[in-house]
Amino acid sequence: MNYICTTFYHSEGKSPNLAGSENIDDKFLAYHQCIVVMFTSAKIHNDAKLVFFTDRTLPDEIEKKLILLGVEIIIIPRNSIKYVNAFENKFPGCLFLLDGLEYIANQNLFAEDDKFLFVDSDCIVRSKIDFSEEFSGYKIDLKSDENMNYQSIRSLNSIGEKFYHENKPVEKFKFFGGEYYIFSKKRIDITCNQISKLVEYISNEADLKGQSFTEEHILSIVMNYEDSPANATSQIERIWMTRGFNNVSQVNIDASIYHLPSEKKKLFFQLYEKLKTFDNRWDEMHYLLSDYVKEYVLAQPKPSFLAKLYREIRSGLKS
Repeated sequence: MNYICTTFYHSEGKSPNLAGSENIDDKFLAYHQCIVVMFTSAKIHNDAKLVFFTDRTLPDEIEKKLILLGVEIIIIPRNSIKYVNAFENKFPGCLFLLDGLEYIANQNLFAEDDKFLFVDSDCIVRSKIDFSEEFSGYKIDLKSDENMNYQSIRSLNSIGEKFYHENKPVEKFKFFGGEYYIFSKKRIDITCNQISKLVEYISNEADLKGQSFTEEHILSIVMNYEDSPANATSQIERIWMTRGFNNVSQVNIDASIYHLPSEKKKLFFQLYEKLKTFDNRWDEMHYLLSDYVKEYVLAQPKPSFLAKLYREIRSGLKS
């Protein structure tokens, strides 16, 4: 059995990639709409089972839409959530993904070869997913000392070397983005065992206390140092379309999945409103969540020279 999953923890912190997220109700609404759009796109193109992990009941409108899509909604009790507040970071709730994996590991409901795809809620599935991989992530190309949310490939590799008592060349370390992971159930069991030990290790190391860690950091360490390291996928692209940065010309525009972090209140809102009018007309939804999305991405204006210059100056001041 194949599963397509996402997680969402209702954290009250501000989300960096969501303008206006100071208003908690608006923030939750934007994410809920993304979740509906993502699962609709997943259902149109795949026959996998759809699973949503969260920490509380959902608004009636959102819950009804997910149930109509056949999404299984799993509410993890607050007293069973162990990772979401394990570390400070600027992405509130991102570590809840680890709690979703832990939930699966603790259930006796799945076969060893069941496959689980976890994607962020601001993803759009545009075609059939290849579930042939047992253990895979989305590799982000970074320089070894490049800062990615207060950690780098070098710093993560150093933690991995100490934790696993193994020397690994830094150039062999892959940084996996948090928007896409495929695990077999067997791999989830192994990975969760390592996550638990690694989180405890980091929490108790004096020189690591107080540092910022996201789910990307924790999973990148574990996925690099397992006996059979994870493979890098080409099924997904992280696409930015902001006033200061547009990478559309640098990505595989025919990828099966688009991750669109800057579009939560634009494209996703538009798609959510359009889907309301289609009333299960799957042919129209198929076009909307495949060709239309591609056309939208290609049509976005590129940043002006001044916008690019401003972004470069800001980036230089931060580094």
